[in-house]
Amino acid sequence: MVKLVVFILVISWFVGSAVSQPPPHATPQVVTIQYDLVHGSYTSFIDDLRTKLANHPSPGDINGHPLLTPRRYPNSPARWMHISISAGGAATTTLVLRDDTLYVVGFTGEGGSWYEFGFQGEAHQIQGSIFLECGNTYKDLVGGKSGAEVRMNLQGLDLGKNMAVAAVTTLSTYVQPLPPNKPIDATKLALAARRLG
Repeated sequence: MVKLVVFILVISWFVGSAVSQPPPHATPQVVTIQYDLVHGSYTSFIDDLRTKLANHPSPGDINGHPLLTPRRYPNSPARWMHISISAGGAATTTLVLRDDTLYVVGFTGEGGSWYEFGFQGEAHQIQGSIFLECGNTYKDLVGGKSGAEVRMNLQGLDLGKNMAVAAVTTLSTYVQPLPPNKPIDATKLALAARRLG
């Protein structure tokens, strides 16, 4: 998991040169990647993700690390990366990431509803989604009043395989409370765990 976080951080720092890009209003392509936490190979999953992320109109690399497509935010990305994660067939959730930043924008569970980080009144990135009434920063997800407190809370998370399976199970059955309220802490921790790797 640490390798994925390092990979995301390295790739996120670099922006490719602005070459032939789809117009900002173009409908994004959806690229789906599947990973089974229980039976799948993490290395194969990461290799597949890296290959698909590097396959864009302006590819490049730095020291063998592929660059992401040029950043288009706040416009829609050229591609949405749908990472479908299953927990050995028991539960499945799909994380939605931008291909230009690798930010987790939202998710869907087995109920079919799409949930998105953000608040009522903001512009949706995922059409037809329900806002979580929660931001997507680590501070939003794990709490803390200072950077040091957030880091301490992150370090307190059990990021092993069992936590990943529990996170997928939590997200797969998530239903937004009505009227719209912030997600419960268990859901936010599940999102933080999946965001980390």
